[in-house]
Amino acid sequence: MTSPVPIVLVAATLAAAGFTTAAPAADLGTPVPMAGMYSYMADAALFRDCASGERYPVSFEADNIALESGYLAVVPEAGAEVLVEIEGRIEERPAMEGDGVEVSVIPDRFIGAYPDRDCDSM
Repeated sequence: MTSPVPIVLVAATLAAAGFTTAAPAADLGTPVPMAGMYSYMADAALFRDCASGERYPVSFEADNIALESGYLAVVPEAGAEVLVEIEGRIEERPAMEGDGVEVSVIPDRFIGAYPDRDCDSM
């Protein structure tokens, strides 16, 4: 089991990637209920957290296959955002490109996908 990422490191990583705020400390390393707008296209998945508005890449581990399948079953067009609910964590993972790391969402458990809803309807 990996230990939680220190807040300072997360804040620095987010700032370097152009994000303005870090995730709440309670979210780091501990699965929590999360709702957000999910999109998937060309082997890249993004999660825009409804609570904070922050965007994160989604790590292809844990229950990612169920998340991706649930999304693909309801998405109106390729790459469109769909509201999803998961239990997940926010942790550092190796960057998709280059040698660095990036703060990512780890989808521990897929709960549902709702194509007719968005963050404002939560």
